[in-house]
This record gives sequence, structure tokens and C-alpha cells, in this order.
Amino acid sequence: MSDSATPQAPAKPRRYFRSMSSQPQISREAAAREGSILRLAIAALGLQGAQAFLNGPNDQLDGRPLSIAANSLDGYEAVASAIAAIAPVSLAHRA
Repeated sequence: MSDSATPQAPAKPRRYFRSMSSQPQISREAAAREGSILRLAIAALGLQGAQAFLNGPNDQLDGRPLSIAANSLDGYEAVASAIAAIAPVSLAHRA
């Protein structure tokens, strides 16, 4: 009898760490703008206010502020202006 005639159990699949390469990666510049606008929003609006503002749709900005700020410098400036307009205390007067 030959070995090829003997049924073998399927090989156990190996599990390797794989990065989420299917996820879109943002540029360093976009990540820096995202982090900067997040810090600005938290300083002006508090953590919960910043989360609500940055992650929710905004009609004046025509989209989600966090995404808009990350996409371009002009978008970042527009979101920063919107934060300054709704901040309970002017950012210029903070010590």
C-alpha cells in the first residue's frame, strides 16, 4: 500500500500577525492635523464636547469636522474657526 492512498487530515492553518493593510492609511500630515485639532477641541470644549463636535455631522462645514480637518490645511483652519466660534471661553484668553 502506498502513502498517497492514505487520507490525511488537512493541515492546521498557521496564524500569523497581519497588519490591517486593507484599512486605508492616512498620511503623517493628516495624522498631525487630526491630533492638533483634537487637542484644540478638547481645550476649548472639554472631552465630551470635543467628541460630540468632531465626530458628528456639521452642516456649516458640510461634513464630519474631524475628517475635514485631517483632509487639508484649509479644512483644518475651517474647523479651528468653527471651534473658536462655539467655544464657551475664547481660546485667545485662556491662560
